[in-house]
Amino acid sequence: MGTGKSTYAINRLINVEGNFGDKKFLCVLPTLKECERYKECINAEISSPECWGTKQKHLQHLITTGKNIATTHALIANATETTLELLSQSDYTLIIDECLDVVHKYKKITNSDIQTLFSGEYVTLDENNFLVWNNEKYEEYDGRFNDVRRLCNMKSLMAYKTLSGSLSKILIWNFPVEFFNFFNNSYILTYYWDGSIQKCYFDLHNVKYQHLTLNNNSLCQYDEKLELERRKSLASLIDIYEGKLNDIGKKLGRVNPLCKSWYVKHKNIDNGYLIKKVKNNLENYFLHVKDSPSKDNMYTTFENFENLVKGKSYSKGFVPCNSKGTNDFRDKKVLAYTINLFPNKEVLDFFKCNNIEINQDLYSLCELLQWIWRSQIRDGKPISIYIPSERMRTLLKLWMQCNEMDKIFYDKKKAA
Repeated sequence: MGTGKSTYAINRLINVEGNFGDKKFLCVLPTLKECERYKECINAEISSPECWGTKQKHLQHLITTGKNIATTHALIANATETTLELLSQSDYTLIIDECLDVVHKYKKITNSDIQTLFSGEYVTLDENNFLVWNNEKYEEYDGRFNDVRRLCNMKSLMAYKTLSGSLSKILIWNFPVEFFNFFNNSYILTYYWDGSIQKCYFDLHNVKYQHLTLNNNSLCQYDEKLELERRKSLASLIDIYEGKLNDIGKKLGRVNPLCKSWYVKHKNIDNGYLIKKVKNNLENYFLHVKDSPSKDNMYTTFENFENLVKGKSYSKGFVPCNSKGTNDFRDKKVLAYTINLFPNKEVLDFFKCNNIEINQDLYSLCELLQWIWRSQIRDGKPISIYIPSERMRTLLKLWMQCNEMDKIFYDKKKAA
């Protein structure tokens, strides 16, 4: 983070290689603010989809008329068959800033619906476990499975067999993998590619890629030694809290304190006593340990638990734990990361049953670092951070120690 990936994409790829119209670019960015930043910094004319009927229709119009485009992850994730067809006939260069959400549980369906889909022969599975709509039997179908049919046509729904050999009781949405075949060149700008879900998705679908890095403002083959040197210069900027406020996050046997299921479980135990303790710890840290003004403070917890842990002097400093690609919090100095993050269980099982292991520790570290880099450390300024989870705190320390961290994260036997 902060090594100039976006700046390189704008100044070297678009402004130089684009040469005012010689190449066309589709820039897929995390937020609307990032779209505006790209548009301000790019020499050539570049447009963003607006509510032109729908943003998807305006995106299609921009593709048809050959415009340079800056759009969001969310809009591309909802691309229609028409959008994909238009892109397949175009000659864009693709730039994706931060990894896309390429795999997640399909939530618009119940277990009984899934059973009906197969028992009623609405769908079958192809050799790669994609759902295929039965057009012979249901060509004129119009009903509650319309969205399933649409996603089948886009090869976006997958099932999988569990380790016991039975069919999974959930469906997994996949970003249409053919999308990545539509471009002359594609660039994904992210940190720690090896810990990303998108890497696992590429490996699953045999999408070939090169792992590159920036050195002296030029792209070169990824180099672990260069990565370690950069880390060493940053480690001194991070002050990690050590003290009794960390007791709540100590690992107890097989229990993982502060993970999502821990929060859900303890919300209704003893009137939410332990979650209230998280809140008290936060107030203690910000008010007494650091005595920091509210404007300097930044914290996170899981979605739907913000109101339970927010308190005096930091309630306005909430930053979602999945925040990426935003500079809105670069003035924050005192941080608190109150969660113990793991990959989504359904996604984890999906890849495992397809013989692809997600390194859970590396994934968790990546997400933690992305969140930390929303703060002023991105400008080379020091930060203080409270991480009560023993696991997450240890991962950050190992990253800061450099050599020890790599022995753990790149040992496949210890992965996940």
